[in-house]
Amino acid sequence: MKNSHKILIAVFGTILVLSVALGVVGFILGLQESRDREDTNGIPAEIVDAFQNKLVSRGVEKQGQPIEGFDAFLLMQAFTGLHEEDFDGVLAFEGVYRYEGGQLVYERLVTQPITSAERTVSNKGYGILLENLSERLGLSIQDEQAAVGLVDTLEETVELPPSGRPTPTPTPTSIPTSHPAPEGEEIILQEGQRESSFLLQNIYSDYVEGLNFGEYPLPTDGGYPVTLR
Repeated sequence: MKNSHKILIAVFGTILVLSVALGVVGFILGLQESRDREDTNGIPAEIVDAFQNKLVSRGVEKQGQPIEGFDAFLLMQAFTGLHEEDFDGVLAFEGVYRYEGGQLVYERLVTQPITSAERTVSNKGYGILLENLSERLGLSIQDEQAAVGLVDTLEETVELPPSGRPTPTPTPTSIPTSHPAPEGEEIILQEGQRESSFLLQNIYSDYVEGLNFGEYPLPTDGGYPVTLR
């Protein structure tokens, strides 16, 4: 009888030790994940979450739900305002994206196991992406509204034309602006002139190029490239 009691006590003791150990491990992992999310260059986790949730939900509307989640290239397909350089240093589940030699490459960091989700952008990766975008566009992302508004900006950006462009023709041209002119009035711009949020840079035979300076959610000093055909 005494032996059976000793066995039961030993079993319960083992279970208790395992439970405590698992709890400690889970607590440590939770702290690590929290630190990872908060270490994103000072951008609070709730702002990164708002940006990630909006970007992913809009991406699903455009491309459907990827089985393993969005990688960098799927995100660029969904949002024309995303550039390859925006993903420099962005972490994935099992690696990191690098912008090298004018192109985006993926570098694997985890040896084993290799999964089909290895290139999916991680939570911390979205924070790095947000930081890269705010720097390139000259935006100060200080709240969730600004982060969500940035996604709208990425959707509105027009794709750049292919390489091998024709020689610019420095003549005046009429272009649409972000604020429509009164009916019957035509806006004429030359290269280097600006109307509202649009700065005209180059004029070609069938399209023009320029910079659009975002006005929502906050005015910006840095414009992003657009093409008007």
